[in-house]
Order: sequence, then structure tokens, then C-alpha cells
Amino acid sequence: MPKSTSSVRIARLNRLLTTLRDKPGIGRSELISRVEYTSPRTLERDMRFLRDEFGVRISYLRSRGGYCLESSGQFVMMYREKR
Repeated sequence: MPKSTSSVRIARLNRLLTTLRDKPGIGRSELISRVEYTSPRTLERDMRFLRDEFGVRISYLRSRGGYCLESSGQFVMMYREKR
């Protein structure tokens, strides 16, 4: 893991994973909106980072039309109540 992963990024990664967990099959544009990404490239970088550094398994299921969280790997998600 990079030496300086900001608390802002950690919070965003947690929002990404909890969104994927709570809404399997979420489409890319809705995911970008819900997690409040300003750039689709940031979403791609975050997913790659989670896969490479923590072994998170995120897949795209064509049958569901979106992304699904298969495993959070070694990333410890903060508990957040559903709204």
C-alpha cells in the first residue's frame, strides 16, 4: 500500500464497497453518482487499488447490468447503517 493513503480516500473506498455490497448489480453511472466521484477514472483507479492491494473481488455481471462485490478481501469496511 502506498505510504500516504489519505483518510479521504479510505472513506471513499469504504463508500464504494458498502455501495457495491448494498446494491449488487449497480451500473457505472449510478455508482459514480452515489459514491460522489468527480471522474470515472478515479473509480477505475480505486477498483484497481482495492483489487491489487487488498484482494477485493469486484466483478461486472452483464446479466445484472452492473458491478457486484464478491469479496471484500482484506479491506476492513467500516460499519454503516443503511439509510
